[in-house]
Amino acid sequence: MARRNKRGLQLTFANGQWRKVINGKCHYFGPGRGVSDKESYKEALRQYRIFVAKAEFRADAKMPYDRSRRVKATYAVFDALLGDGVLKEKVQEAIRESYNEWLKGIWEQYGVYFHDMGFPEEIIPKLVLSKGVDQLAKETPKAETGDTITIAGIVDCFLAEQNKRREHRNFIEAQKEEGKEIAEASGQGLSADRHRTIKDYSAKLKAFAGNRAWDGKEVTAAKLSEEWRSDAETKLHSGEIGANTFNERMKIMRQFLGFAHETNNLDSMPRNIKKLTAKLQYKGTAKAIPVETIRQLWGVADDREKAFMAQALNLGFYAKDISDLRHTEIIDGFIVRERGKTGAKACHKLWAVTASLIAKASNSDNRVFVGKNGETLVHHDSKHRVDLVARAWTSLCRRAGVKGYAFSNLRDTSATLVEKQFPALTDKFLSHVDNRIATFYIDNSGIDHRLDEVVDYLETVYDLK
Repeated sequence: MARRNKRGLQLTFANGQWRKVINGKCHYFGPGRGVSDKESYKEALRQYRIFVAKAEFRADAKMPYDRSRRVKATYAVFDALLGDGVLKEKVQEAIRESYNEWLKGIWEQYGVYFHDMGFPEEIIPKLVLSKGVDQLAKETPKAETGDTITIAGIVDCFLAEQNKRREHRNFIEAQKEEGKEIAEASGQGLSADRHRTIKDYSAKLKAFAGNRAWDGKEVTAAKLSEEWRSDAETKLHSGEIGANTFNERMKIMRQFLGFAHETNNLDSMPRNIKKLTAKLQYKGTAKAIPVETIRQLWGVADDREKAFMAQALNLGFYAKDISDLRHTEIIDGFIVRERGKTGAKACHKLWAVTASLIAKASNSDNRVFVGKNGETLVHHDSKHRVDLVARAWTSLCRRAGVKGYAFSNLRDTSATLVEKQFPALTDKFLSHVDNRIATFYIDNSGIDHRLDEVVDYLETVYDLK
């Protein structure tokens, strides 16, 4: 039952939720611990104001266009999104200027909110697509909504979508840090590494062709792809870039055109898109480590380093998998988890030595392993990717006098052994995505024992104590 509102609050609290009856319908704006929970009320009130501002904005959009009223309605949305009075000075200044001039100055910082909130198309005028965010920030042209759309403008909208995916990944990670179980699927968000790569190669695409007009025609997209590929091939043959960089360039073009098509900025994908964006097939970097060398490293390693090695050999884990592992994923002597990179369900039996080392070396209540200062083992600082597992491996190899191997080569070693003995289960061991239609009709909620024999075989081969 709702508690009587004696405090003049704009929202009421009932059944663990803040709510508001609007036009006879009850709307909920977030959970809380009661009417004395100031922090939850503050956030719920913010969500309520966003809801009201958005509704009023959409109602205004249906009325005959009035520039002054539209500016005020837009301000109300920003004010609700970012807090009372945050943009007051900007808006007061904006009211003295034309709507387009104001939008131009504010877009770089706050434009993503327009996109994420799903506002009517007119609030994302062709003004932005005509120049691109970076260019608009540098100049003050008298642009009209009829300006020609450029490739830079489409790329900026593409990046806004990627930022949204990255925010979703951050949300999922935050939920996991709180100990909540999150059902994931492949493509539900960008990792920090992939997000950075997309931004880097999008910048290269803008530098290459950002100022060109974009008419949304298939022939234009095909011509852009041909020139982009030719430029990449020239750089590859001259030694300026490597095969992996070439493939990343092809990948960003395919993603860019796919986004343009999905958002109605491209009438049809080029019919030869597979050929235009085909990646180079080159020799992989997988490298197995001799078993005797692994035993040599094992003899020098401390318990934490052994725990890292055991997970790579026993479970086929990369450093990121070790960083992401949580206690809730260790169930009755098995690791049962969804791999963050692919969304594939993984279920591996633990060796006795692996289980013992995890229990002994674990230093966190949620994640199994964290750094000395509580940071995740694999994370990003302001400029670089930090991999504490790789650092520990480098230190171990130096102490053991072993050269020429990366930590991921431990996974390669087990994968090579599995491929020779159990080729049908290699993908399963490596937690690759199973693309068979049959997977939609199979209940995989329980522990899967198909890999038990594989894991037992590897334990016998390595014989680590």
